[in-house]
Amino acid sequence: MLAARRRAEDERLVVYVDENGLPCTRLGIRVAKRVGNSPQRNRIKRLIREAFRLGQHELPAGIDIVCMAKPVERAQLVDYDASLRSLVNVAIRKKRQAERRSE
Repeated sequence: MLAARRRAEDERLVVYVDENGLPCTRLGIRVAKRVGNSPQRNRIKRLIREAFRLGQHELPAGIDIVCMAKPVERAQLVDYDASLRSLVNVAIRKKRQAERRSE
């Protein structure tokens, strides 16, 4: 499923982006057990959701975003916000470059 998507990553997140053909942008979050215990994983999910909510109007419409969290010491909302915005833009740029090459 994720193989056809474009990927970008940094020290906090791995982000996959694909077009969904809908007028809205959707978010999926995956936080593995190796990231931490249940309260830590839930906190990371809340931070990623809030970062998406705050920056949703700046993201292009009609894409699916899947975020996979990496283990970090103590990341804050601003860290996830910056990562999400930059990684989505990088992944979209990679996707467009790949589409141009295939034409």
